[in-house]
Amino acid sequence: MFRRTMGIDYSGAETAEASLKGLRVYQAIDDDEPREVLPPVGPKKYWTRRVSVRIPGGSSE
Repeated sequence: MFRRTMGIDYSGAETAEASLKGLRVYQAIDDDEPREVLPPVGPKKYWTRRVSVRIPGGSSE
């Protein structure tokens, strides 16, 4: 069993660097309900596909 589970809901056909309103990231730890993970503070208001794989516990770390 995994301790942390990440889920990405992606809707859109932009570039990997585009700030996408329809991209959401969720995380569940242990048996807790999934909670939305807010994008990092910066110039882009929404997640980008490239940044979403670099979140703590993401696949590129």
